[in-house]
Amino acid sequence: MILNVGSCGPVWDTCRGCLLSNNAVCLGGIGVIVGVPREVKDRENRVSTTPAGAREYVAHGHTVLVETTAGTGSGFTDNEYRAAGAQIVATHEEVFERSAMIVKVKEPVASEYPLMHENQLLSRISISPPTNRSRGH
Repeated sequence: MILNVGSCGPVWDTCRGCLLSNNAVCLGGIGVIVGVPREVKDRENRVSTTPAGAREYVAHGHTVLVETTAGTGSGFTDNEYRAAGAQIVATHEEVFERSAMIVKVKEPVASEYPLMHENQLLSRISISPPTNRSRGH
């Protein structure tokens, strides 16, 4: 199931800012706690959500929890996230514990598995180029 946390109208094709498929659920005005942890995978310095992205989540009624220094590797400060309406949390564990949805750049690593809880959504934004194997070569 795909959970859509955008601001959606009652009809699928009138949904603003949302990509929906037949198995998508649109929450409309229901706020979701979105967690943005610092990436812990080796040599991964990107962050899944920019301050502008956090501002959009907040503008649509969601709460955004950003782990302190999560954006540093991408050039964003904690103060920029605060100015966008996000809350800064002290630990990786707290982001996972308090969030209904986790947004990461890469897949979780083994040390994060125990942090995830039942019914928690995970959104992974991997923007790596495809390999020859993934293109069927």
